[in-house]
Amino acid sequence: MRYGTAVASIALACAACSSPDAPLTPHSAFQPALSLGQEGPHPPVFAAIDLGTLGGAHADAAAINNAGRVVGWSETSAGETRAFMWANGRMTDLGTLNGATSRAVAINDADDVVGHLETDTGFRGFFWSQGVMIDLGDLGGTLTSVTALNNRGHIAGASTTGDGEFHAFVWASGVMTDLGTLGAVPSSALAINDDDQIVGYSATVDNDFSTLRAFRWANGVMTDLGTLGGSFSAANDINRSGQIVGNSTLASGDNHGFVWNDGIMTDLGTLGGSASFAEAINNAGQIVGVSTTGNGEQHAFLWANGVMKDLGAPPSDVTPISAAIAINDAGVVLGHAFLPNSEDHPFVWIRGMMIDLGTLTREPGSEAFPEAINNVGQIVGGSNPGRAVLWQRAPRTSAGPQP
Repeated sequence: MRYGTAVASIALACAACSSPDAPLTPHSAFQPALSLGQEGPHPPVFAAIDLGTLGGAHADAAAINNAGRVVGWSETSAGETRAFMWANGRMTDLGTLNGATSRAVAINDADDVVGHLETDTGFRGFFWSQGVMIDLGDLGGTLTSVTALNNRGHIAGASTTGDGEFHAFVWASGVMTDLGTLGAVPSSALAINDDDQIVGYSATVDNDFSTLRAFRWANGVMTDLGTLGGSFSAANDINRSGQIVGNSTLASGDNHGFVWNDGIMTDLGTLGGSASFAEAINNAGQIVGVSTTGNGEQHAFLWANGVMKDLGAPPSDVTPISAAIAINDAGVVLGHAFLPNSEDHPFVWIRGMMIDLGTLTREPGSEAFPEAINNVGQIVGGSNPGRAVLWQRAPRTSAGPQP
């Protein structure tokens, strides 16, 4: 599983929380929610919760587990940046090693946390569990980047070797293992499932990113997943069944999203345009991402059972843009879109309804960006004025059943 987001740009191509009891503020910039074909009489209402800080001015949330525990980073009253865990209205400082800046990027259902330590010489990875933080080490070099964490506490990412090359790795029980390459550097791991199947990319010509290939690593073997006819592919996510999604060039040079299953790479197609990007897959095999349309717009999509569905985008005086970045196992899609006034807002798509999650301030010009969603439907990210946010279902103020 991949934690956090790495949204494809399709620009064609221990301390208490400073405000633990922050009030719930319902947001819904569109009244009613923009319908995508199945609008019900009672669209869900979401509230935005300011998670506070560790005493400083700014914070950002990166991930959330299924128990609703949130991790990210916050400034302290001393102006330092520290990784945090937020739970039950309180933000806890996870600390650091050797005085470095720390930022958490992922949390699993066992409350293990991983992230980065930013030192004078670059990034190091850390693992935090039951109050203890350790350095993940490296592959012989000095830099380590963490990208994913599974529920066994095993970590995937990339690290430099003694020769200064970046190689994909898996870390388990204190040992970092070099996954190797597909014959050239760099390689990097982007996602890992609970069976320790890992996906990512590797170059096939040294430092030539146009020759990157998607890989699957399992039981000590790295496998080239191939392409859709072009020279480039990269794998972004994997579910518990081993289904993999990513992006590949065609023989024409256009980029399309793909799903790989049992040795077969399938082109997801597009929404009528020339390009699509697959970002994430849930355990039901539903895939989300972004695609160009026939009229040049950029829309979020949901792909299931061989069919790509257009999730739409708000109207705009310029090019309408929306993108889906994650989907939970209930089929709730998370993404972001630009409003008619060009503000960037987070959205969820639930049973045909596109719902604006809004921002903390709701002031003109304010923006927010989502990072992750759990299987309960809670969402985390950041919002102006530089605060970590939890969005979740809000109680209704009038009678009527929740959908």
